[in-house]
Amino acid sequence: MEKQIMYDQIEPERIRMTGNRNSKGNAVTTFRLKYKMKNNEMIDFKIQLPQMIAPFGISNNALFAKDKNPTKWFLQLSFKNEENDPKLQMFRKKMKEVEERIQYLFYKNFSEEMVPVDEDIKDDDKRDELQRLPKRYFNPIIKKGNTKNNITYPDIFKVGISWDDKKDMPIDRVEFYNMREEKQPYTKIKQGAKITAIISFNAVYMRAMKKFIPNIKLVQLQYKNRENFTGFQIKTDGLSDDEESGSGGDDKNKDIYDSESSESVAFQDEEEGESEEGKGDFSMEDKTEADEEEA
Repeated sequence: MEKQIMYDQIEPERIRMTGNRNSKGNAVTTFRLKYKMKNNEMIDFKIQLPQMIAPFGISNNALFAKDKNPTKWFLQLSFKNEENDPKLQMFRKKMKEVEERIQYLFYKNFSEEMVPVDEDIKDDDKRDELQRLPKRYFNPIIKKGNTKNNITYPDIFKVGISWDDKKDMPIDRVEFYNMREEKQPYTKIKQGAKITAIISFNAVYMRAMKKFIPNIKLVQLQYKNRENFTGFQIKTDGLSDDEESGSGGDDKNKDIYDSESSESVAFQDEEEGESEEGKGDFSMEDKTEADEEEA
Protein backbone atom coordinates (compact mmCIF):
# COMPACT_ATOMS: atom_id res chain seq x y z
CA MET A 1 0.00 0.00 0.00
CA GLU A 2 1.15 3.52 -0.77
CA LYS A 3 2.59 5.50 2.10
CA GLN A 4 1.17 8.90 2.92
CA ILE A 5 1.97 11.41 5.64
CA MET A 6 -0.78 12.94 7.74
CA TYR A 7 -0.88 16.70 7.18
CA ASP A 8 -0.15 17.50 10.83
CA GLN A 9 2.88 15.18 10.92
CA ILE A 10 4.83 16.80 8.09
CA GLU A 11 8.42 17.62 9.01
CA PRO A 12 9.48 20.15 6.36
CA GLU A 13 13.21 19.46 6.82
CA ARG A 14 12.59 15.94 5.46
CA ILE A 15 11.46 17.26 2.07
CA ARG A 16 14.08 16.73 -0.64
CA MET A 17 14.43 18.24 -4.11
CA THR A 18 16.08 16.17 -6.81
CA GLY A 19 17.81 17.25 -10.03
CA ASN A 20 16.19 19.35 -12.71
CA ARG A 21 14.93 18.35 -16.13
CA ASN A 22 14.17 20.75 -18.98
CA SER A 23 11.15 20.37 -21.24
CA LYS A 24 9.11 22.35 -23.78
CA GLY A 25 12.20 23.75 -25.48
CA ASN A 26 13.92 24.49 -22.14
CA ALA A 27 11.10 26.90 -21.24
CA VAL A 28 10.03 24.72 -18.31
CA THR A 29 12.35 23.17 -15.73
CA THR A 30 11.07 20.42 -13.41
CA PHE A 31 12.36 19.87 -9.87
CA ARG A 32 11.15 16.58 -8.35
CA LEU A 33 10.10 16.40 -4.70
CA LYS A 34 10.62 13.46 -2.32
CA TYR A 35 10.22 12.88 1.42
CA LYS A 36 12.89 11.22 3.58
CA MET A 37 11.42 8.99 6.28
CA LYS A 38 13.02 8.52 9.69
CA ASN A 39 14.43 5.18 8.52
CA ASN A 40 16.09 7.10 5.62
CA GLU A 41 13.68 5.62 3.06
CA MET A 42 12.91 8.08 0.25
CA ILE A 43 9.23 8.07 -0.71
CA ASP A 44 6.93 10.13 -2.91
CA PHE A 45 5.71 13.20 -1.05
CA LYS A 46 2.07 12.20 -0.49
CA ILE A 47 -0.12 13.87 2.14
CA GLN A 48 -3.50 13.01 3.63
CA LEU A 49 -5.48 16.23 4.13
CA PRO A 50 -8.02 17.15 6.80
CA GLN A 51 -11.66 16.93 5.81
CA MET A 52 -12.58 19.93 3.65
CA ILE A 53 -15.56 21.06 1.59
CA ALA A 54 -15.45 20.95 -2.23
CA PRO A 55 -17.85 23.79 -3.14
CA PHE A 56 -17.69 23.05 -6.89
CA GLY A 57 -17.18 19.26 -6.84
CA ILE A 58 -14.91 18.05 -9.65
CA SER A 59 -14.57 20.95 -12.09
CA ASN A 60 -12.51 22.22 -15.04
CA ASN A 61 -11.39 25.38 -16.79
CA ALA A 62 -13.25 24.72 -20.05
CA LEU A 63 -14.88 28.16 -20.01
CA PHE A 64 -11.51 29.91 -19.79
CA ALA A 65 -9.14 27.57 -21.65
CA LYS A 66 -7.66 28.81 -24.92
CA ASP A 67 -8.38 26.83 -28.08
CA LYS A 68 -4.93 25.25 -28.31
CA ASN A 69 -4.67 24.39 -24.61
CA PRO A 70 -6.17 21.18 -23.23
CA THR A 71 -8.91 21.41 -20.61
CA LYS A 72 -7.54 21.05 -17.08
CA TRP A 73 -9.49 19.27 -14.35
CA PHE A 74 -9.12 19.97 -10.65
CA LEU A 75 -10.60 19.83 -7.17
CA GLN A 76 -10.92 23.04 -5.13
CA LEU A 77 -11.05 22.55 -1.36
CA SER A 78 -12.35 25.39 0.79
CA PHE A 79 -11.02 26.82 4.06
CA LYS A 80 -14.58 27.67 5.07
CA ASN A 81 -15.03 27.97 8.86
CA GLU A 82 -11.25 27.92 9.36
CA GLU A 83 -11.50 30.29 12.32
CA ASN A 84 -13.39 27.58 14.24
CA ASP A 85 -11.47 24.58 12.92
CA PRO A 86 -8.03 23.86 14.49
CA LYS A 87 -7.37 21.19 11.86
CA LEU A 88 -7.68 23.66 9.00
CA GLN A 89 -5.51 26.12 10.92
CA MET A 90 -2.82 23.45 11.33
CA PHE A 91 -3.09 22.50 7.65
CA ARG A 92 -2.50 26.12 6.62
CA LYS A 93 0.51 26.33 8.96
CA LYS A 94 2.03 23.15 7.50
CA MET A 95 1.48 24.28 3.89
CA LYS A 96 3.28 27.52 4.69
CA GLU A 97 6.20 25.51 6.08
CA VAL A 98 6.24 23.31 2.94
CA GLU A 99 6.26 26.42 0.76
CA GLU A 100 9.20 27.92 2.66
CA ARG A 101 11.12 24.63 2.50
CA ILE A 102 10.70 24.37 -1.27
CA GLN A 103 11.88 27.95 -1.72
CA TYR A 104 14.91 27.28 0.47
CA LEU A 105 15.85 24.11 -1.44
CA PHE A 106 15.67 25.92 -4.74
CA TYR A 107 17.84 28.75 -3.47
CA LYS A 108 20.36 26.36 -1.90
CA ASN A 109 20.69 23.86 -4.73
CA PHE A 110 19.74 25.42 -8.05
CA SER A 111 19.39 29.17 -8.03
CA GLU A 112 22.91 30.13 -9.12
CA GLU A 113 22.99 27.71 -12.04
CA MET A 114 19.43 28.46 -13.18
CA VAL A 115 18.91 32.19 -12.65
CA PRO A 116 20.98 34.70 -14.63
CA VAL A 117 22.21 37.58 -12.51
CA ASP A 118 24.21 40.64 -13.57
CA GLU A 119 27.83 39.73 -12.75
CA ASP A 120 28.78 43.37 -12.14
CA ILE A 121 26.80 43.65 -8.91
CA LYS A 122 28.42 42.82 -5.57
CA ASP A 123 28.30 39.28 -4.24
CA ASP A 124 26.12 40.25 -1.31
CA ASP A 125 23.60 41.84 -3.62
CA LYS A 126 23.70 38.80 -5.86
CA ARG A 127 23.01 36.45 -2.97
CA ASP A 128 20.17 38.61 -1.72
CA GLU A 129 18.63 38.77 -5.18
CA LEU A 130 18.82 34.99 -5.63
CA GLN A 131 17.23 34.46 -2.24
CA ARG A 132 14.34 36.75 -3.08
CA LEU A 133 13.57 35.25 -6.49
CA PRO A 134 11.80 32.04 -5.37
CA LYS A 135 9.65 33.97 -2.90
CA ARG A 136 8.85 36.71 -5.39
CA TYR A 137 7.75 34.37 -8.19
CA PHE A 138 6.41 31.40 -6.20
CA ASN A 139 2.80 30.50 -7.02
CA PRO A 140 1.18 30.12 -3.55
CA ILE A 141 -0.01 26.67 -2.50
CA ILE A 142 -3.12 28.18 -0.89
CA LYS A 143 -5.03 30.54 -3.18
CA LYS A 144 -6.67 33.69 -1.86
CA GLY A 145 -10.45 33.67 -1.98
CA ASN A 146 -12.07 36.01 -4.50
CA THR A 147 -13.92 39.15 -3.45
CA LYS A 148 -17.19 39.93 -5.20
CA ASN A 149 -19.88 42.44 -4.27
CA ASN A 150 -17.96 43.25 -1.06
CA ILE A 151 -18.02 39.57 -0.06
CA THR A 152 -14.68 37.78 0.41
CA TYR A 153 -14.89 34.04 -0.10
CA PRO A 154 -12.76 31.50 1.82
CA ASP A 155 -9.27 30.64 0.60
CA ILE A 156 -8.87 27.58 -1.64
CA PHE A 157 -6.46 24.64 -1.81
CA LYS A 158 -6.41 23.60 -5.46
CA VAL A 159 -5.53 20.04 -6.49
CA GLY A 160 -5.01 18.99 -10.10
CA ILE A 161 -6.55 15.78 -11.48
CA SER A 162 -4.65 13.77 -14.11
CA TRP A 163 -7.14 13.25 -16.93
CA ASP A 164 -7.53 10.71 -19.74
CA ASP A 165 -8.79 12.87 -22.62
CA LYS A 166 -9.69 9.88 -24.81
CA LYS A 167 -11.90 8.31 -22.12
CA ASP A 168 -12.96 11.73 -20.78
CA MET A 169 -12.39 10.65 -17.20
CA PRO A 170 -9.61 10.67 -14.58
CA ILE A 171 -6.74 8.28 -15.25
CA ASP A 172 -7.11 4.85 -13.66
CA ARG A 173 -4.80 5.41 -10.73
CA VAL A 174 -6.90 8.31 -9.38
CA GLU A 175 -9.52 6.74 -7.10
CA PHE A 176 -12.81 7.91 -5.57
CA TYR A 177 -14.57 6.18 -2.64
CA ASN A 178 -17.86 6.66 -0.81
CA MET A 179 -18.27 6.35 2.96
CA ARG A 180 -18.62 2.57 2.66
CA GLU A 181 -15.14 2.44 1.07
CA GLU A 182 -16.63 1.40 -2.28
CA LYS A 183 -14.91 2.64 -5.40
CA GLN A 184 -17.10 5.06 -7.35
CA PRO A 185 -17.01 7.12 -10.57
CA TYR A 186 -16.02 10.75 -10.14
CA THR A 187 -19.50 11.84 -11.28
CA LYS A 188 -20.94 10.73 -7.92
CA ILE A 189 -19.24 13.67 -6.18
CA LYS A 190 -21.61 16.63 -5.87
CA GLN A 191 -21.03 20.30 -5.19
CA GLY A 192 -20.54 20.95 -1.48
CA ALA A 193 -19.34 17.40 -0.72
CA LYS A 194 -17.10 16.81 2.28
CA ILE A 195 -13.77 15.43 1.09
CA THR A 196 -10.87 13.64 2.74
CA ALA A 197 -8.11 13.43 0.12
CA ILE A 198 -4.64 12.05 -0.42
CA ILE A 199 -2.59 14.31 -2.67
CA SER A 200 0.91 14.16 -4.12
CA PHE A 201 3.45 16.98 -4.33
CA ASN A 202 5.11 15.68 -7.48
CA ALA A 203 7.37 18.56 -8.40
CA VAL A 204 7.91 22.27 -8.77
CA TYR A 205 7.90 23.74 -12.28
CA MET A 206 9.91 26.82 -13.14
CA ARG A 207 8.70 28.66 -16.23
CA ALA A 208 11.05 31.06 -17.99
CA MET A 209 12.81 31.65 -14.67
CA LYS A 210 9.95 33.92 -13.66
CA LYS A 211 7.34 31.62 -12.15
CA PHE A 212 7.59 28.73 -9.68
CA ILE A 213 4.55 26.44 -9.73
CA PRO A 214 4.07 23.48 -7.34
CA ASN A 215 2.58 20.46 -9.11
CA ILE A 216 -0.07 19.01 -6.76
CA LYS A 217 -2.12 16.03 -7.97
CA LEU A 218 -5.00 14.02 -6.54
CA VAL A 219 -4.25 10.40 -5.65
CA GLN A 220 -7.38 9.29 -3.84
CA LEU A 221 -10.38 10.74 -2.03
CA GLN A 222 -13.32 9.72 0.11
CA TYR A 223 -16.47 11.80 -0.13
CA LYS A 224 -19.72 12.42 1.71
CA ASN A 225 -22.25 14.32 -0.37
CA ARG A 226 -24.31 17.05 1.21
CA GLU A 227 -27.83 15.88 1.98
CA ASN A 228 -30.54 17.72 0.08
CA PHE A 229 -34.23 17.71 0.92
CA THR A 230 -36.27 15.96 -1.79
CA GLY A 231 -39.97 15.25 -1.70
CA PHE A 232 -42.31 16.25 1.12
CA GLN A 233 -40.36 16.34 4.40
CA ILE A 234 -42.45 18.61 6.69
CA LYS A 235 -43.46 17.00 9.95
CA THR A 236 -46.94 17.47 11.43
CA ASP A 237 -46.94 20.21 14.06
CA GLY A 238 -49.77 19.92 16.64
CA LEU A 239 -53.21 18.39 16.05
CA SER A 240 -54.72 17.90 12.63
CA ASP A 241 -58.21 19.17 11.76
CA ASP A 242 -59.49 15.61 12.15
CA GLU A 243 -58.00 15.30 15.62
CA GLU A 244 -59.58 18.57 16.70
CA SER A 245 -62.97 17.33 15.56
CA GLY A 246 -62.32 13.90 17.07
CA SER A 247 -62.87 12.04 13.80
CA GLY A 248 -60.22 9.36 13.68
CA GLY A 249 -57.21 11.66 13.76
CA ASP A 250 -54.96 9.09 15.47
CA ASP A 251 -55.10 6.61 12.61
CA LYS A 252 -54.48 9.31 10.01
CA ASN A 253 -51.53 10.74 11.90
CA LYS A 254 -50.15 7.24 12.17
CA ASP A 255 -50.33 6.96 8.37
CA ILE A 256 -48.55 10.31 7.99
CA TYR A 257 -45.68 9.36 10.30
CA ASP A 258 -45.35 5.90 8.76
CA SER A 259 -45.18 7.42 5.30
CA GLU A 260 -42.73 10.09 6.42
CA SER A 261 -40.55 7.52 8.11
CA SER A 262 -40.29 5.46 4.93
CA GLU A 263 -39.48 8.57 2.88
CA SER A 264 -36.80 9.54 5.37
CA VAL A 265 -35.21 6.09 5.23
CA ALA A 266 -35.28 6.12 1.42
CA PHE A 267 -33.61 9.54 1.44
CA GLN A 268 -30.91 8.53 3.89
CA ASP A 269 -30.19 5.39 1.88
CA GLU A 270 -29.81 7.31 -1.37
CA GLU A 271 -26.01 7.27 -1.06
CA GLU A 272 -26.01 3.76 0.40
CA GLY A 273 -27.50 2.48 -2.85
CA GLU A 274 -24.60 3.68 -4.99
CA SER A 275 -22.82 1.40 -7.38
CA GLU A 276 -21.61 -1.79 -5.72
CA GLU A 277 -18.36 -1.91 -7.68
CA GLY A 278 -15.61 -4.00 -6.19
CA LYS A 279 -13.68 -2.36 -3.40
CA GLY A 280 -10.37 -0.94 -4.56
CA ASP A 281 -7.16 -0.44 -2.66
CA PHE A 282 -8.65 1.98 -0.15
CA SER A 283 -5.70 3.54 1.67
CA MET A 284 -7.05 6.27 3.93
CA GLU A 285 -6.07 6.09 7.59
CA ASP A 286 -8.30 3.63 9.46
CA LYS A 287 -10.29 6.37 11.19
CA THR A 288 -10.65 9.53 9.14
CA GLU A 289 -12.41 12.67 10.27
CA ALA A 290 -15.34 11.69 8.07
CA ASP A 291 -15.64 8.40 9.98
CA GLU A 292 -15.71 10.28 13.26
CA GLU A 293 -18.61 12.36 11.98
CA GLU A 294 -20.48 9.24 10.88
CA ALA A 295 -19.92 7.73 14.35
